[in-house]
Amino acid sequence: AIGNRRLPSLSADGKRLLYVDTNGHAQVFEPFTQPGSPRATLRAESHIVDAVFSPATGPGLKAATRLADGSIQFWDAESGTALGQPLAGSSTNGGFLQFTRDGQRLVASFADGKVGVWPTPPQSGTARTIPAKPGSILRLAPDSRTLVEGGIDGVSVQFWDLASGTARGGGVPFQEPLARFPNERELVPLGTGHPHDFTFSNDGSRMLAVSHDTTLPYQDRILHPRVEFHLFDVS
Repeated sequence: AIGNRRLPSLSADGKRLLYVDTNGHAQVFEPFTQPGSPRATLRAESHIVDAVFSPATGPGLKAATRLADGSIQFWDAESGTALGQPLAGSSTNGGFLQFTRDGQRLVASFADGKVGVWPTPPQSGTARTIPAKPGSILRLAPDSRTLVEGGIDGVSVQFWDLASGTARGGGVPFQEPLARFPNERELVPLGTGHPHDFTFSNDGSRMLAVSHDTTLPYQDRILHPRVEFHLFDVS
């Protein structure tokens, strides 16, 4: 298959992959048993630009797609059948599309910063909109109940409740930035470079964030004179 250069999504059992082709369709492949042709093809009225599998195990594999018109669509990934009507988004573009670990909710961000939260069919419930800021770093906690928003300024973090769409307290500020410092390289001598992301415990109850200041390069090394480790109780 010829894809759109986005990474394919892998099913929880590792047997199937979901890939968006250049025609705007999403194809489900089962390489070990049916390598030559897709097992199912997801075709929407608008071009598909992103697609993810639900991580939920058991019968009835599900997927979700983001369409070029900004809408979100749930699918039966076994048959390629759309589940219900497309769900309207707040704007046409967005970078985050992910199911919660338990597969019961789908979370998607949009260019205006808003984040939509929808129950996965056949789950019932109310769709929520989280007023995150454009350009924020978004991560889902493993507890399937919490969205973490890293501020675009790199010096704050906010926790959101997925069920209610409300913030859990105020934003937590840091003295030093979480975001990668401008022009900092991925790898530098003596292991001084590292990704700036959130690390969760297996049950999702705690989260570790790392922040630091950065000085000008010295003898081809980027120095971090002060590093802060922040441990949060998430749930």
